[in-house]
Amino acid sequence: MFYQNQVMEKLIKMNYCNLYKGKLTSCHTQAIFNGFFQNNSYDDYLLFEALTTNAFGVKYIQNDSNRVLDSFLDFDLGIDRALRILNIDFRIEYFNLNEFDIAFEMLKEWLKIDNVVIGPLNMEDLDYLYLPNLYKNLDHYLVVTDILDNELSIIDSEGFVNIKIDKKTLFKS
Repeated sequence: MFYQNQVMEKLIKMNYCNLYKGKLTSCHTQAIFNGFFQNNSYDDYLLFEALTTNAFGVKYIQNDSNRVLDSFLDFDLGIDRALRILNIDFRIEYFNLNEFDIAFEMLKEWLKIDNVVIGPLNMEDLDYLYLPNLYKNLDHYLVVTDILDNELSIIDSEGFVNIKIDKKTLFKS
């Protein structure tokens, strides 16, 4: 119970309810705002979304009934672009699947400092979502707020606050 209270106190301190901006922005912007900007004065989420340039280009995906339209630019590149334009320090690490344990340990270390935005993850492997198979090959971004043993507390802009996922689910996605 102590762990649960700590997480809820952290979410209240983040003022999470005031950060949520509905569906006007994509999950990458929601994750950045929920995970990072609560400690900064920057609050123009629509400008941030525009600076990623993800909102301005779509492409047609042939033979994929789950994903007829997709962003022209990878969301992670858009996030990088917006953060650089705004002169905001950030750090990126990429890992291969065989390096998952190293990545997980780094995630634990980063969480000692602040929340961590992770992604792109494959939405179809996030089993807490309703009918996750409908999200095949869709990239998604989450905010990790804490880890206890092998269980992560996350914020998901799909409407989940302080949901738990295990290490296995994270690896799979």
